[in-house]
Amino acid sequence: SNTAAQAAGVAKLANRQDLGSILLVTSSAHSYRAARAFRKTGLEVVSSPATRPADLASPRPSVRPHVVLQRIGNLAPVGYEYGAIALYWWRGWL
Repeated sequence: SNTAAQAAGVAKLANRQDLGSILLVTSSAHSYRAARAFRKTGLEVVSSPATRPADLASPRPSVRPHVVLQRIGNLAPVGYEYGAIALYWWRGWL
């Protein structure tokens, strides 16, 4: 249902298997919050943010309106993560 619940579930499974560490692979925008939530459960976390080849490309700068709007739209996941980090901190999940 959310990252904190997933972290708790994985920690429960890891404890049953007598594992103390995990490799966490998630999007680069989500990796900070996810790693902190998983560490909060007592697990040692090695975080490996995933990227797509297109994320690594350096597109030529463009000021065409549709390109600018697309790039502004690409900021939505980052805004979501900042809000989620604040919520998780407030709830004590981080």
